[in-house]
Amino acid sequence: MNCSLLGAVMNDYNNKKIAVIAYTNYLIDPRVRRISEALVEGGYEIDVYVLGEEGKSSVMEIGGVRVKHQAISQYRGDSTFAYILSYFKFFFIIFNKLSGKQYRRNYELIYVHNMPNFIVFSALIPSFLGTKIILDIHDSMPELFATKFPGRLSQLVHYFLLLEEKLSVAFVDQVFTVHTPQKEFLIKTHRIPERKITEITNLADRKLFDPLNFRKSDKKDNIFRLIYHGTIARRFALEVVIEGIGKIKTKFPNIRLDIYGEGDQVSNIENMVEKQQISEFVKIHGIVPLDEIPQLISEADLGIVSYRADAATDLMLPLKLLEYTSLELPALSIKNKAISYYFGENDLEYYEAGNPSSFADKLEMLILNPHRLRELSKCAGEFNKLYQWDKERSKLIRIIGKLIDEKN
Repeated sequence: MNCSLLGAVMNDYNNKKIAVIAYTNYLIDPRVRRISEALVEGGYEIDVYVLGEEGKSSVMEIGGVRVKHQAISQYRGDSTFAYILSYFKFFFIIFNKLSGKQYRRNYELIYVHNMPNFIVFSALIPSFLGTKIILDIHDSMPELFATKFPGRLSQLVHYFLLLEEKLSVAFVDQVFTVHTPQKEFLIKTHRIPERKITEITNLADRKLFDPLNFRKSDKKDNIFRLIYHGTIARRFALEVVIEGIGKIKTKFPNIRLDIYGEGDQVSNIENMVEKQQISEFVKIHGIVPLDEIPQLISEADLGIVSYRADAATDLMLPLKLLEYTSLELPALSIKNKAISYYFGENDLEYYEAGNPSSFADKLEMLILNPHRLRELSKCAGEFNKLYQWDKERSKLIRIIGKLIDEKN
């Protein structure tokens, strides 16, 4: 369904306001931005409450969305305590905003993205007054945070965050999650009621990631370009990629890896690049706006997907992979439960998680095998025929329209 038709279908909901809450930087968070713009296309007026960003005004309009930057920026250190404290600061800022006389009756629906889940309680007063609340679970906090602590402390953290999730889910009217395996896991393992949860699959938006707009031109050099974009954190195991490149740097001096993003492991990765003596092979560029990512992907020969193997990452379906796929870029990836659900054995090239030698071997094979790269690109095109964001957007608008109808 195209945007104009979708807007016409949803004309009955015009001029109804929705608040979107997310502890994130709006311009670089694809899901928060894609959901918000989809709601605008559905005929809603959208206010998005997000973290402040240096150099950005307190209120901006981006793609028809009113973005309200709050007086707190994202914590980027490696202290879990400081991260949690930052969550609470954001919570109280939003609670005060939504509880004030100006806002408490202002919204038909409030859409909250995790992490954390408990931010839904910032909408406590509007909820009591009849506003519908949605929680969108991007990541499973009990599993993700439990991996940060050793031994019995990990079990205590998991129990506490499972309770936090249960209370948050009980409070809201609807739960969304990012793909089918995660929905099934949350129903079976976390006991979230099946009637309350729906997946809005986290696919790339073809308006931005359309391969027809980024046709590759003939290469002017002999460089084999790799790309990784996203958070640079421990769970993404970029040290495996760096060490793998170090193993074949002499044999393939034309390799270049461009890393776009930030995170608490940037300094560690920079140090490892120096230790491996591959500074001329690897460059960390920092954060770039979402709108610039498609062009950068289109200039690459291979996309990289890397994770540590643990309970938390087993359920992650990385959006970077779906963006590579949307632009028909071959990908070298680890294998987990979520990726295996959507991609077959031959759809991606897989390496063993945590194994630099496996990464190096598979990368060498792809460099020497252009036929396999073309095959992977063709598989990506077939994936795009099956999975489309437009279908998920229509589902999203339909469910939200139903919730607002129930309120009124």
